[in-house]
Amino acid sequence: MQHHDDTVAAFAEASRRDPDAIGLVLVGSVARGTEGADSDVDVYLVVAEPAFHRARHSDRLSYTAPATYPGGYVDVKVISRDYLARAAEKADEPTRASFVGARVIWSQDPALDAVLARISNPGDEFFRRRATSFIAHMRLQGGYFLAQGEKREDPYLTAWASLHMIAAADRALLSTHRVLFRGHKYLREMVAALPGLPPDYERLVAAQLRRPTASRGRGIMRRIEDVREWDLPADATLSRYIEETELCWLFGTTPPEYC
Repeated sequence: MQHHDDTVAAFAEASRRDPDAIGLVLVGSVARGTEGADSDVDVYLVVAEPAFHRARHSDRLSYTAPATYPGGYVDVKVISRDYLARAAEKADEPTRASFVGARVIWSQDPALDAVLARISNPGDEFFRRRATSFIAHMRLQGGYFLAQGEKREDPYLTAWASLHMIAAADRALLSTHRVLFRGHKYLREMVAALPGLPPDYERLVAAQLRRPTASRGRGIMRRIEDVREWDLPADATLSRYIEETELCWLFGTTPPEYC
């Protein structure tokens, strides 16, 4: 939309005058062409490394700037070349997803487009590993913790395990379709848009969210298990789950649900 284009142009002109700036990347709905009239403008401002560290220490890694239209704003995130290189290697899914459809507005770095592509397209092995991790977490949350919550008549454990089971099942489906998880705010709409969902999956999930039960949880898990032959045998499930939860402190990793 024209008012978004005007805002991008104005911010780009201002950023070019910043001696620390190396480039500007447009992301979000405006970059993808899915914006509404009142959408904000999301950008990554690429700066030199010393400027990035100054922004960190002065709490300016993220800030907003004025837009050219009423009620709008530019949502600015400050990054650096090192940030981008490390993101291509090990960024979490929401970070990778934020670069899907990214457009370089201007740049002094000729390699910028290539590194953005590596961030948003992590490859088959990335998605395979993610899918099997989420299957392990679904099995433990739905097959053990949810049943324990119901057995103990513990509403907290029942609700907690049910939500984590659903999130793991959803993210296994996303990984199967090579779709990067953008965040829980968008999860239900992302899953609903996937082709070939298991029969009654969305109806069962909606009912489970309203009133979680171990029986319905097992039904949800059966539908996910039937989607494909998952690359994680049942007898390897507990080991994978323990490695990715209880042993994160040992291996210096983050549980999959948080990345």
